[in-house]
Amino acid sequence: MTLWAKRCQSAMLQLGELWHPISEKQVGRVGHFEFAIARLHHQCWSTSESALFLASHGKLWDAEILTRTVLEGTFQSLALCLASPSERDATTEEYLVHMLDIGHMRRHRRAEALLKMSSLPHDHPTMRPIAEILLSSEQLSELESKYPRKRRMLIEERWSLTKLIERVSSMDGAWKQLAGMTWSHVTASSVAHLGGEALQVIYEREQRSEERRSSIELAHGSRLVTDQLILAWLRTIGVYHAEGVDPTPIWELMKEQSASMQDLRQAYAHWHEIEYGAKVSEDQNS
Repeated sequence: MTLWAKRCQSAMLQLGELWHPISEKQVGRVGHFEFAIARLHHQCWSTSESALFLASHGKLWDAEILTRTVLEGTFQSLALCLASPSERDATTEEYLVHMLDIGHMRRHRRAEALLKMSSLPHDHPTMRPIAEILLSSEQLSELESKYPRKRRMLIEERWSLTKLIERVSSMDGAWKQLAGMTWSHVTASSVAHLGGEALQVIYEREQRSEERRSSIELAHGSRLVTDQLILAWLRTIGVYHAEGVDPTPIWELMKEQSASMQDLRQAYAHWHEIEYGAKVSEDQNS
């Protein structure tokens, strides 16, 4: 699995070279859209590297949690990039400004609740960083007036991962194929919260026979590794679309990289054959 992770990192570096035309086209533009796209891609890239490190050391469930973060950041980027030109500014403002304001309100309420539970004064070294999060009564009143509960809930729902995936996969063309990524979100969220269902799934895997456990761990690892590359592809395709750049270089690189990842797909096919007694055809596994 270490070799797979290294190959994926090399492939991502190749893909990173395709961002140069975007940087050149955005020279002199420092608006909200450019800032959001650049920061999302940078953070997703960094988190993917962490996920690959964990996967290469067999920490698949931990890598799954980080992959969910990359998945969410990628679909936030796609929501911005695929918005129509007439809607892009408003969509970006909602993401960068309105969601930030709502976040300030949420952090204020959580900090306020924690401070009330504590017997320590607000200026105590332990509590001071939390107390500094509190908004003034004027600031809170202004935000509550700007974002009444109904509006706040609508904005937060629009930027939830499930709704983002629905929004992107409802678009015409190949974007419809992304609807299945909702399942990755469900799996990772369950593991992140370590509810009873997640504990049962993890325990069940540990109790499998050596052959079944080994095959599913290889299949799981191969999927986590390829997810990082696929998500990087999607972010690059999205920004090329937004900037009106010819995506041919992306398709050519994707075809080349996909062919080099054949052994990762074989890991899934091997697991499927052991688990279900049926082989996966080349078309089904592409």
